[in-house]
Amino acid sequence: MSKMHWCIVLYCIFVSSTSIAASWRGTNEGMSFYSDMGFIEEEGEYSGHQIIIMPYNPYHDSLKYKVLWRSGNGYLSEPLLLDGVVQDDTITIIIPSGNEESGKWKLRIKGDDLLAEGPPGHSYTLHNVKLK
Repeated sequence: MSKMHWCIVLYCIFVSSTSIAASWRGTNEGMSFYSDMGFIEEEGEYSGHQIIIMPYNPYHDSLKYKVLWRSGNGYLSEPLLLDGVVQDDTITIIIPSGNEESGKWKLRIKGDDLLAEGPPGHSYTLHNVKLK
């Protein structure tokens, strides 16, 4: 993993304490962290997902989003830094081929949850994690 990826991960975990509001539009105050990750102690395996949504404003004209995606399917996968495309209340990301969850994903906030809907058979509900 590159130094840039580690910097983003560490920043998200240790520094960020703000959350994106329920609407994607007009939110530039911070990042949101969602997780349904669990650790199965008897098997020593991880299961679930961690998604961090990061707004940024590169040219001070329009808000853009990056999505840090990590899954656990026995082991923790390498985090993916993906471009997010916003339309109405949905962020769309593309997980590249070669990944077991590859394809188009739609992310929507519903209350404190993030609904992640992907290729057929892939749908997850992650819960907002408040970072302190």
